[in-house]
Amino acid sequence: MQNTNGASPTSKQEAVLIGRFLTAAMKKIDVDRGYLAEKTGMNEDYLRTILQGDHRPHKKNLEALCDAMALDKQDLLQYVRHQMGTTSALPSDRFSFKMTKGLSDKSAVASLVANQFLGHKSTDELLITDGTSLVHVWSAFYSSWKVLSAYPINLATNNVAIVKACFESEHPNLTVHVAPGRLDPQHGAILGPETLDWLRPICRRRTCVMSLTALDALLGPCGHDAPARAVKELLLEESNLLLLICDASKLGRQRDEIDTSAANPDAWHARISNHPNRLWVYTSLDGAVKTALEEIMGSFTDGRPLLSIVESEMKGTIPRREALKQLLKKPAVHTLTDKTERQLLNAVWLYANLGKNFRYIAAPGD
Repeated sequence: MQNTNGASPTSKQEAVLIGRFLTAAMKKIDVDRGYLAEKTGMNEDYLRTILQGDHRPHKKNLEALCDAMALDKQDLLQYVRHQMGTTSALPSDRFSFKMTKGLSDKSAVASLVANQFLGHKSTDELLITDGTSLVHVWSAFYSSWKVLSAYPINLATNNVAIVKACFESEHPNLTVHVAPGRLDPQHGAILGPETLDWLRPICRRRTCVMSLTALDALLGPCGHDAPARAVKELLLEESNLLLLICDASKLGRQRDEIDTSAANPDAWHARISNHPNRLWVYTSLDGAVKTALEEIMGSFTDGRPLLSIVESEMKGTIPRREALKQLLKKPAVHTLTDKTERQLLNAVWLYANLGKNFRYIAAPGD
């Protein structure tokens, strides 16, 4: 049976819980509907229906309300799931949510790296670190390995979800070494000083696979939280062969979002300059970005002038879009948004520096 406004009982319950959470947040920081209307652009009557639980806000409106009150949307959703009795029994609810975010892109990139690198090179000494993207990479690689090859694999990891998957596999040719340290449910990982000490010698003799919060061509891999960022810093400095895994959204982050979260810019540039053959990047690109990249790179035989233009734009040393105007005398570029422009600049720089070691696939989207 449906209620009078057409919403299912479940949707109505969610709407009431969301309204209750937002109302409590308003009281806590002492703001009213007028403040939220000004901050979000929503009218007060519409806001009243949300706060009273009569209407469940759309995703974009919910994000705007959370931003206006400096709330973490995942805290709100976790509260709703808990109240409705649908919360996971595991202490990694936020990690579980991230597992399904951008699922199509993550799965596409995972298949790309599993098929083109890990499976093709018969990699038997692996280090796979924390991150939801890498759970998908391991799943894609393992599913083909156990059927087609099943040569002995020696896997080291600090990724709790991968450890769990390995428990379930019970494959006789799979040996798993689990990192020591502190369990971090938010990242679904084992982290801390003890973990770093364990990783240091291991990463020097293995193929290392690392995910990241963002990848900026000039700053390198980024991560918001210090314990997880420390793993990235170590691998950039010490690892033998390093594969970076990221979906399209990670290349589109604006500099002011990530400039304090770079893991190790010096080690990033040292690796690019001295050992580019020991660095691979696997990613997805927005369809328009992929088209523009291939159009641009097809017309440049010498990458240096191109890199100079890109670096000037990325550093902000020339007016916005001037570099793109020089770079882009190509029809495909004119449809790009701010976010996809940034993605293109990063992709051009990586392609020019890494060549065949920069691998991408068109982002399928969700």
